[in-house]
Amino acid sequence: MLDWRHGWILSMGSLKTLFVCLVVFTVFSLAFIMTALRNNSMARIFKHNDKGIYKLLHLKHSTIGNKENTNISAPVTSSLNVSSIHSNDSLWCRKKILKGLDYVVIYNAVPKTGSRTISSVARVLFNHHKRKGRSLFIPYTLYRDEPRLRLYYKKNSAGSTLMRGHSLYTPMLDRKYVYINMIRDPVERYISHLYYSWYGDSNNMNKKNETKKNNIDNCVKEGRCIPTGYLPFFCGFHPNCSNATDRWALEKSVTNLDNYLFVGLTEKMDDTIMVLQQLMPDLFKGLFREYKRKAASLKKSYSTIVKQPPSNKTIAKLKENMVLTYEFYDIVKERFSELKECLMQRNTRDQRVYPG
Repeated sequence: MLDWRHGWILSMGSLKTLFVCLVVFTVFSLAFIMTALRNNSMARIFKHNDKGIYKLLHLKHSTIGNKENTNISAPVTSSLNVSSIHSNDSLWCRKKILKGLDYVVIYNAVPKTGSRTISSVARVLFNHHKRKGRSLFIPYTLYRDEPRLRLYYKKNSAGSTLMRGHSLYTPMLDRKYVYINMIRDPVERYISHLYYSWYGDSNNMNKKNETKKNNIDNCVKEGRCIPTGYLPFFCGFHPNCSNATDRWALEKSVTNLDNYLFVGLTEKMDDTIMVLQQLMPDLFKGLFREYKRKAASLKKSYSTIVKQPPSNKTIAKLKENMVLTYEFYDIVKERFSELKECLMQRNTRDQRVYPG
């Protein structure tokens, strides 16, 4: 009997020792896991391949100067690194698709990139096809007034709305606000904008009497035309954003790209409208079809009347003043191409015809 009790006591002691060891092991394991999580705090999106191996695909929020990021634009030779979105990642583009109608689309348009074309087609959809939605123009007086601009957005946020205007980026925390934009080759855009300011277009005839002596070559040669690019539209209201040669403005603009649903390209207008319809299929259903129906008349209305081709010397001079803008342009081109490819592959897998 004594031997049995003695053995029982020894067994209880062993169990207590084992329990203590398990507790210590658990504590150290949790500490190790928490440390690892702190050291790797940025969320990552993983893709599962056919062999069951998870592959690191894309950092959810791109960061400037992060060594893990992939430089997606060859011309960018500085320390600016932008993570690349692999075009075959269906998860990434699927997460960008916004279904439903209750969105306020803010189109803080860069001048002379085709924003009037998109807003005109959207207006036809909303008005003529009895779609619940409206198209508004952001007053130019709010261009550099951030508090009033925010107030305007909030006052006009009821229902489905597309707001277009030449306003600077300002963050809106409510997820119902969706930013879109479009850009084009910086030199081509600047020249188009300059001639439009001198001579207008078919939809704006009051500038046609501008002296014909105005041309881009003379203007640049005389130092009257100094381009600043379009980084401020993406950078925002910070004082440094207005400095076309400040690399901080470029880095901030690239960071803010993550807050846009997408940024399209004027040179690829068809693809841009396809992508917009794909990303917001309920709000912009039929947008591409309506655009193709009106494309010829819209181009005639909104094309600049007078535009003399610049000399090679002028082009070189303009590019010297817009080095950072070209870096931004190349980054957007790469991202847009990858987004388009991602959507096309998704539609193929879902047996749908692009653009849907």
